[in-house]
Amino acid sequence: MRSLSLLLVLVAACDYGFEKQSHIAKLRVLAVQAEPPEVVLEPGQSAPPVHLTALAIDPSGAPLSIEYALCDAVGLPDPAMDCPGAHGVPLSAAGPLSAQMDLAPYASQIAQQMPASASSIPLVVGFNAVAGGEKLHGFATLNVRTSTGRPANRNPLLDRVEVDGVALSPEGTTTVRAGAEVKLRPVPAVDAAEATDNGPERLVFSFYSTDGEMDALRTTNLSADGVALDPEVKWTAPKVAGTVQLWVVIRDGRGGVSWVARSLQVLPE
Repeated sequence: MRSLSLLLVLVAACDYGFEKQSHIAKLRVLAVQAEPPEVVLEPGQSAPPVHLTALAIDPSGAPLSIEYALCDAVGLPDPAMDCPGAHGVPLSAAGPLSAQMDLAPYASQIAQQMPASASSIPLVVGFNAVAGGEKLHGFATLNVRTSTGRPANRNPLLDRVEVDGVALSPEGTTTVRAGAEVKLRPVPAVDAAEATDNGPERLVFSFYSTDGEMDALRTTNLSADGVALDPEVKWTAPKVAGTVQLWVVIRDGRGGVSWVARSLQVLPE
């Protein structure tokens, strides 16, 4: 069975308006990272704690916080599930956007729920993000499996994001001209794509910005039949000078996720 991984279940948190998904204009949760991204239950050993962190953004600058809960569900949840709430166990906050999850008290129960035909189950985590007067509810799933001899999955990392071949500065000093069309290329770390039974992982990249136009929301490094692809997108800078924030999220399709956040300066034409 292909494992269900840690990912946002957009049934409850998506925007049904006409705004482009790559454009960040209001409260959004773009990803939830679990560390580790996969929990392996080893016989006779305690389940490791899991640290959850959200890539949550509110362009207004209002203080932002997230509460998490381990939901009373396995697999795809009902969007109306009250979790956090009556159908969830609150998780201990580890920061405004983070929480700690201890699976040790539930390890035996999880093992009993493991179907005979599969070696893994997806646990559901619910979250409420709050910023100013806005509230966003959503879900993520965390894959838990019994030991099969292979190592647990790791979160893939991005080494850098390039603009026309030049790395975006972490200090936000990279500049582009207003209205210019540039190429954004994510460069994963050399070990980002792990080996699997089906070959190297297929990495998927998602692109977001507070202004300008992306020509695609997502790209990948491999086609469905394993042909290498260039994961770049084209981004057209806004026609007004100012600071633009950019985010690139990398996922491995098995629960691993991480991201890079950058800003750049748009200069007058």
